[in-house]
Amino acid sequence: MNYTEKEYWIKAEKSFEILHACSGCKRKQSFVNTGCFRVNANGNKLDVWLIYQCQKCRHTLNIPIFERISPAKLDKGLYKKFLENNAELAEQYGRSFSFFKLKKFEVDQNSASIVLYDKSGKADEGDSCTGFERIIVHNDSGLKLKNEKLVATVLKISRSAAKKLIDESKISLSAESTTVIIEFI
Repeated sequence: MNYTEKEYWIKAEKSFEILHACSGCKRKQSFVNTGCFRVNANGNKLDVWLIYQCQKCRHTLNIPIFERISPAKLDKGLYKKFLENNAELAEQYGRSFSFFKLKKFEVDQNSASIVLYDKSGKADEGDSCTGFERIIVHNDSGLKLKNEKLVATVLKISRSAAKKLIDESKISLSAESTTVIIEFI
């Protein structure tokens, strides 16, 4: 079967918010990326953390990047970026779903803002995906997105309109590993 296809890759638009027990608020709260790192040297070992902050009371949460690592094992350029609080590097860590999954931190999926990119890495700014029979969306980061949120983002429609299309079987969704295929029926 010959399809008219469009292909996208999902990337986070901004750093993920983390849900974590806040010692200041005494309950689970949303923490945001401060764009800063904390580097601590203890003898001949280094610790590096990405600093997140509670949105309500501003208590901080240190998310470990490296723990008890030998300075010789850490790239000097990377070490310098940590010391300079390189905002770009902090944002890169903050947008990595796999980083938070590995560190066992809970990403607030509802606050996850995504952008679609084409093969060339450019953000999709087109008006809609009309005229396509099949849209392939690669979710390499492993974000758990609700079907209606994904369809609404791809088709540039409201979530309620996306839910209606799904409920009325006007489109079909199939997932293969980290790829979602949207087909118009």
